[in-house]
Amino acid sequence: MGLAIAFIFCLIFARLFYVQLVWGAELKYRATDQWNREIPVIASRGLITDTNGQILAGNRTSYSVFLRPNAVKDAEYTVTVLSGIFSLDPQEILEKI
Repeated sequence: MGLAIAFIFCLIFARLFYVQLVWGAELKYRATDQWNREIPVIASRGLITDTNGQILAGNRTSYSVFLRPNAVKDAEYTVTVLSGIFSLDPQEILEKI
């Protein structure tokens, strides 16, 4: 019984060693990449015009702001900054966080 427990302990220790020291750099790179993703800007589409050349639907550049609620440490500070930048109601931002 004691030998089986020692064997299982050695397996767990070997796996931890492998993940930390051998595979650690790759996992760190993947984690950094996951946190620092860039959202691509999609190319504009063609204009939709009528038979007279009047534009019915055009293109406008728009930007998006993403916020991960579980990554916010200080919600009040975040609400203050975002409401100042985007001229939005602080209560509305706080509800979304």
